Formats: sequence, structure tokens, C-alpha cells
Amino acid sequence: MASEVVENVSSSGCGHDHDHGNHEHYNDPTLASCCERDERDYARAMALKRLLTAHDPTSSAVRSRQELFQPPSQTPQTRAASQMTRSGDAHVIDNHAGSDDDSDDDLDDGLDELFAARRQQLEAQVRLAAQSVADGFGVVIESDVTQLLQELRATPEVPRVALVVSATTSSAGETNAALLRAMAAVARKFLGTKFVRVAVRSGDAAMRELRLRSAPCVAAFRNGEQVDATPLDSKASLADPATLWEARLIPWLT
Repeated sequence: MASEVVENVSSSGCGHDHDHGNHEHYNDPTLASCCERDERDYARAMALKRLLTAHDPTSSAVRSRQELFQPPSQTPQTRAASQMTRSGDAHVIDNHAGSDDDSDDDLDDGLDELFAARRQQLEAQVRLAAQSVADGFGVVIESDVTQLLQELRATPEVPRVALVVSATTSSAGETNAALLRAMAAVARKFLGTKFVRVAVRSGDAAMRELRLRSAPCVAAFRNGEQVDATPLDSKASLADPATLWEARLIPWLT
């Protein structure tokens, strides 16, 4: 709006449209008065433009936006405060990163300790299992009657279970094979009991010493004496091997 007023005022009169290149017009009184009037009109137009611009809402809004988006000048105090804030933030970030690193290190140390403890436990179990096998525990050992009698006298405190089969008949029957598998599984659980398989002949004196009436059978020994003997007859062949262990022998196992 202010520019339109200036254009209207400037276009009135001869103003700046006169050709001053012609030196003959310099001494013309009419032309001189016209130029003076144009200069006065132009000065009034500029003053009016400044007045209108000062009260123009659009111009005020432009100045306000410029002031809002112009960053304030920093004094030495504000610059120092800004630097302290940035350094403080960096210190907090460094401390946080350091605490994360410490937490990761602590976690790694804890896991290493757990793995080391578990490894030692497994190694101890392996050593114990190897020693148990070497001592005759955790497995089914093939033995003979004479050796069984000697061990019962030498170490009566060790419980024993013997699968006694006949030396004159085949020991590859399904019942004997199933009982042998069941005995091997139980031997791995009861590491305080020795499990053996022995073959005897009918009428052998060792049968009387072991107080066994017939073979095949499964016998349990405690304190060097036979405490239970289960004949493997036709009735036993109908029973599940696990049932025989649970019903007759489990109470004697350690």
C-alpha cells in the first residue's frame, strides 16, 4: 500500500522524467520550479512511506518474524554457560558409557565364574564316574562264583546284586537279556551297589554257600549274606523286568 502511494506521488508533475541532458533547459525558470516541486513531493512521499510502513501490519509481522528467528547475541557469561552445559552433557554421556562398560565387564566376569564352576563340576563327575567304573560301580561286571564269594568276605559292607545264570544252558533267553539291560540301567543310578553276572553249575558247592536253590535267579546280598533271591521261572518270565526290580530288589539297593 505504501509503495502505491509513492508511485502515485512520483508520477505527478514532470519529476525525474525531464531530460537534463539538454544544457539549454538549465536556465529555464519554469523547468527549475518544476524540479523543485518534484523534489519536495518526493521528500513528502518518502516521509509518508516511512509513516505507513511503521503502522503497516504486514511489515510489523515481517519484523516480528525476523526478530523471533534471529539468534540472540551471546555474552561472555552465556557462552561460558553454554560451554559448561555441553561439557557436562559430554561428561554424563562418558560416565554412562563407562557404567555400561563396567556392567558388561561384571556380567562377563559372572558368566566366566559360572562356566568355570560348571566345568569343574562336570570334570568332578567324570572323574567320579571313571573311578566308580574302575572300582566296579555303575556297571554290570562279568564274574564267577569263586570271585563273588571272595568279594563278599572281603568287603561285606558293599551291597551286591547278582544275576545268576546256569552255565549248562543258554543264557541268551529274552528274560535274561531283558534283566541284564534293566540291571545295567539300575547300576548307573545306584552307584553304591555292585552288580555282577555269574554262571553256576547245578549242584555246585558255591550254590550252597550263596544259599541259592536254583538258577537262573536274581539275588541280593547285604553284609556278605544273601537277603533275597527271585527265581527266573515261567512266572517271572511273564513279569516286566522293572517290576521285578521294584518289587524285590530296589529296597536293597544304595
